[in-house]
Amino acid sequence: MRQSSLASIGALAGLVVPALGQTQLLSSRQSVRSANTSSIWPWLVYKTEASFNPPQLSIDWKGEVLESGVILLEPRNIDGYNSTKQEGLVMMTSFGDLVWNGPTSNGAANFEYNNFRMQTLNGTQYLTYWHGYRQDGINTTTGYGNVSFVDSSYETKFTVCPDLGLTTLDTAIHTCDIDYNEQFVTPWGTLLVTAYNLTQMDLTSVNGSATGWVWDSQIHEIDITTSNSIWKWSALDHIPLNASQLPLTDGAHNASVAWDYVHIDSVSTYNENLLVNARHTWEVYAVDKSDGEIMWTFNGETGGDWGIVPEESSFRWQYHTRVHSSSPSSIIFSMFVNHNYAGANGTSGTAPTVGREFRLNLPPTSLSPLTLNTFNESTSQWSDSFGSFDYVPANQNSTTRFISYGQLPLLREFGVGPGANVTDLKWEARYGPDNEVASYRAYKGDWTGVPAAAPKVVLEGGGWRM
Repeated sequence: MRQSSLASIGALAGLVVPALGQTQLLSSRQSVRSANTSSIWPWLVYKTEASFNPPQLSIDWKGEVLESGVILLEPRNIDGYNSTKQEGLVMMTSFGDLVWNGPTSNGAANFEYNNFRMQTLNGTQYLTYWHGYRQDGINTTTGYGNVSFVDSSYETKFTVCPDLGLTTLDTAIHTCDIDYNEQFVTPWGTLLVTAYNLTQMDLTSVNGSATGWVWDSQIHEIDITTSNSIWKWSALDHIPLNASQLPLTDGAHNASVAWDYVHIDSVSTYNENLLVNARHTWEVYAVDKSDGEIMWTFNGETGGDWGIVPEESSFRWQYHTRVHSSSPSSIIFSMFVNHNYAGANGTSGTAPTVGREFRLNLPPTSLSPLTLNTFNESTSQWSDSFGSFDYVPANQNSTTRFISYGQLPLLREFGVGPGANVTDLKWEARYGPDNEVASYRAYKGDWTGVPAAAPKVVLEGGGWRM
């Protein structure tokens, strides 16, 4: 493939511009170099910014109209592979043009950037992302880092770095305590985050050690301007040990094999309360924020406070639960249903990974939960970890769904029609080899950037005429 003589000025500056004077800008997707080794996915290169090397998207577009917006992605190598040229944050169009190249990760040292998304704080839209240390354990991964708020000029406006007094495997490796799983801006202007606290306790009731160790999944509400925790919720205070679907390793007899019995990976607001997703219990909880009590539980196998869940509505090892509408009589929410987790209870590979939307009647009744839509495709995918499912735009009347398959480097845009399970795959893109490159989550939405820095331009040969 040839390298273009003029890199896209708008793309490199963070704002897509169709033309400059009478000179038509060449698309950045023409600036492509194939990797010089077959083990690395092809990447983009630019004359103006040689350090920018985002992945080349391999796109299958069905020709239908796509939702407007840009894609926020965070490619990284996994399981010791070296399959992506650049790890870190990128903003791209649906056709592979680079819009903004963010900071890059050091995956080899477990310092990374992720959960790159758009959020609104006090009426202003920001890019937010997590940066910190990822600590890999047995059947769990915890994170300790900070959250940055970047404004439309691509300048950092806030950095949130709380000290939550957590006990960890190594207290010397970090200064900020926010876990990578969730950083959700509330409608009232605070930040909901997940955190993990290493806790010793008697686990004999679940066939573990009398001096066992667990990871206590916590939720903290953070004041963005001060980084202080103003509200805390602990799973150990509300969720019994026997709710977990995750087997113990060696009885969790020491801290190195601590049991991540709940694993909260997403928290969002539900009216003035919270909707909490617990991957390792296969449950979703409605939490009363006033007293921390669980108002109801929805279980992906048993139904919890509802009736039996039919197979077409089941979920296991799920990520990224989000509320889309609610009233005193019902709630509609979505989730990314992995269904799979390698080595745990023989569940991996038993059901394909899908996106699901649910409607639950309130208060809970014995009626089976209603699945509004299941988003899948004829070629099923199996993703053991990570992933996200979103409405685009993020409102109740949206007819577009955007799915990132997490551990699988696959993005899909679906349309949804009237009626249950009326879905239409409009577009998909890959950005690396399966199970070698991942993105914790990925999002699509409208963004307007007004860069503070001037664009860098390269013009080779000839000239231009006015």
